[in-house]
Amino acid sequence: MPEKPDPHLGHSIGEYHLVRKLGGGSFGSVYLAEHRHEQTQVAVKVLDLRFTEYEHMKSFINEARMMMRLRHSHLAPLLDFGISHDDIPFLVMEYASGGTLRDRHPKGERVALSTIVSYVDQLASALQYVHDHRIIHRDIKPANILVRADGTLLLSDFGIAKLLEQSMLMSYQELAGTPVYMAPEQHKGKPCAASDQYALAVVVYEWICGVLPFQGPVFRLAADHMNTPPPPLRDQVPGLPEAVERVVLKALAKAPLDRFSCIQEMATALHEAVLPPPRMEVVSPSLGTAMAAPHTPLESQSKTVETVLPASLPEPVPSPSPRWSRRVVLVAGTVLVGGGLTWLTLLRERGSSLPSATPTPSHSGTTRLTYRGHSDVVLGVAWEPSGKRLASASQDGTVQVWDSSTEESPLFTYRSRSRGINAVAWEPSGKRLALAAGNDHKIEVWDASAAPPVGSASPLISMTHSSVIHGVVWEPSGKRLAAACGDPVVRVWDASVGGSPLLTYTGNTDETFGVSWSPDGKWLASAGFDGIVRIWDARVGGSPLLTCDGHSFPVAAVAWSPDSTRLASASWDKTVQVWDGSSGRPLQTYKGHTKGVNAVAWSPDGKKLASASGDKTVQVWDVSNGNLLLTYKGHTDGVWSVAWEPGGSRLASAGADKTVRVWEG
Repeated sequence: MPEKPDPHLGHSIGEYHLVRKLGGGSFGSVYLAEHRHEQTQVAVKVLDLRFTEYEHMKSFINEARMMMRLRHSHLAPLLDFGISHDDIPFLVMEYASGGTLRDRHPKGERVALSTIVSYVDQLASALQYVHDHRIIHRDIKPANILVRADGTLLLSDFGIAKLLEQSMLMSYQELAGTPVYMAPEQHKGKPCAASDQYALAVVVYEWICGVLPFQGPVFRLAADHMNTPPPPLRDQVPGLPEAVERVVLKALAKAPLDRFSCIQEMATALHEAVLPPPRMEVVSPSLGTAMAAPHTPLESQSKTVETVLPASLPEPVPSPSPRWSRRVVLVAGTVLVGGGLTWLTLLRERGSSLPSATPTPSHSGTTRLTYRGHSDVVLGVAWEPSGKRLASASQDGTVQVWDSSTEESPLFTYRSRSRGINAVAWEPSGKRLALAAGNDHKIEVWDASAAPPVGSASPLISMTHSSVIHGVVWEPSGKRLAAACGDPVVRVWDASVGGSPLLTYTGNTDETFGVSWSPDGKWLASAGFDGIVRIWDARVGGSPLLTCDGHSFPVAAVAWSPDSTRLASASWDKTVQVWDGSSGRPLQTYKGHTKGVNAVAWSPDGKKLASASGDKTVQVWDVSNGNLLLTYKGHTDGVWSVAWEPGGSRLASAGADKTVRVWEG
């Protein structure tokens, strides 16, 4: 019987032309693909699933956005994702030209211990990172370990099981993994972080011995992994150091608590068992005798981050927005959905008639300074009103305050007890900072007048909400704070006492991502997942006075002009739009970015707009005619935030490359 033709090969999905099938893996097939406009090679995983419910699609988008914020030198990064015209989800990852470790070491091949140690050091570092973010891989095996051209390893398919499970697309049983590598508790449908340690130990066992500890039909494998001790390694490899066998068998313990406390500890133990530190003979000057230098454990290669879940992620809401019903037509396009990287254009039944500006050739901007103090994605940046300092908010759980004229270490660091900071805002007086404290659902207000005391710092006040806080903004008077939340309601609190919200602003149909207070203090604007910008009377709350409707995908940020007459909105449909604040009438659309836009900011004189995008650039526009004036290209990953210096001569931006950059304005 002739082989059934591949329905995807040779066709395009989203912005990617599928060139060659690389293999079939968990949940779908992987293809070598080429971006249709950028001519870059990537690996595209087309999932064997179709969306049938709006909520499933939304959950998939939310979880994929979270995954795209994870960055580690030995993780295959999720660069992009989308949904095809026939509702098939796909994921875009880095293409590793060296194939997989299964290609490099076929079944039955034994691998040198020194090589195994090198592999485990790299993989454990990546796994520790995802475990610190409360993600379990669930499918560690040689076929999921990619090899770059330079020989370094990339762990692929991390978080995909969780992504699909959270999207309600697959059951726990379907997400089990590969039975020959699965831990006992995973066979029972209860995986944990220690399950990845067990699976990696099975891989190490296979590399050492050339065979797996257990083989056979699935029902037999489950019973063996749960009840049968693995055959001793030294029975098969008599020359194997006993210390190596102890490490592997400890990681293969049936009970998770009997294994190493974390996967990095396992890697360190294996490294020391194979490559113990040399004993240096030191001669005592007084006694003339040789003494062994003390044993020094191998340093951990993975910095533990307090953040346990990436922040600023939409959470499911009870009911879908009418604008995002299944009557929406999904058209393969490119719209940012995350750390700067994914595309899907949703074409609604009625199109936009906004006037658009055609980008003109622009000059490249100049980088003045680069701050590298954060250990994870930087989601927010804000200037002190005087322009002398900058504050940056990161997934690493800190807000750092910098001297804006030097690249030296931060002046001081606020270490929130929360699991990641989504946004930061200076009080107009410059005396306090407000933090949107991520998935801990808090707004914290800190004293910004001096460095916090070491070990005893705490916020002045905090305000707790029932859902994630995406953004926070001060009233121009400094008396109140407004927040964009993971539900359809915008809330305003008293900035001096916290407690319950003073006012609520209703009328959104889905969660809000951005909020802005007009400089004259009269109006509040917000925007979010439903793609509509809404304007309220800031003094009374209630229902919106105006709506600005024209984006074809969620709106990530909104900003008032300095004279309080216009609004700018940044959307994952790759555009920035400008609206009349008194009528909601569209004024202009800017289309210079090649991926979705995450942030937008007005220059202090109101003549220019700056936009930050997943295409790794910041662009500066002439508001009057839409001309593209400057493009800043220093970031190496998607840009999440942009802010003008109060004097207007400099710009600051922050992104997924863990840096804050200051540019000539």
